[in-house]
Amino acid sequence: GVGYKVVVTTTAAADDDDVV
Repeated sequence: GVGYKVVVTTTAAADDDDVV
């Protein structure tokens, strides 16, 4: 989703605010 940058540790497509 649209939001602040976060660290994502996944190969799936993640947006800025998608915490995985």
